Amino acid sequence: MKKWVTIFMLALLVSCNNETVYHKFVNIEGGKWTKQNKFTFEAGSFDSDMTVEESVELRLWARDYPYGNISILVEQTLFPAKTKTVDTLTYVFSRRQGDRETRSPDGPAFFQVSMPLKTLSLHKGDSLSVTLRHNMKCMALPGVVDVGVKLKNTI
Repeated sequence: MKKWVTIFMLALLVSCNNETVYHKFVNIEGGKWTKQNKFTFEAGSFDSDMTVEESVELRLWARDYPYGNISILVEQTLFPAKTKTVDTLTYVFSRRQGDRETRSPDGPAFFQVSMPLKTLSLHKGDSLSVTLRHNMKCMALPGVVDVGVKLKNTI
């Protein structure tokens, strides 16, 4: 019996360790991300001081996405200070030189990509607005199904 109680307590502790403070995806209608599509994510108000790792996430259909990379423009504002930043993320879909993951016959048909952006220091009461748009030369990106933002507490 003592063994089962120990296992239960360990499982409870593991399940309560939630480092993710914000994680949201937005579905891209029709699976085609156009230049006109901007997606804004509103995170906060945070209930304590914390340091978070921020990442941008994508879900793609490999067979429909024709490019070997993606570039995303990230505009964000931290409130109440109204601090604005603009960053560009570029991700190359490859596992080894010259073999694009999106075209690899043994690669996944549907996959998720997490692109680390930066580490942020947030204070109690802060909120964050993040806007994403693709920064590719073409007008539309087929195969991009969802785009999201994740904030993970580093403590």
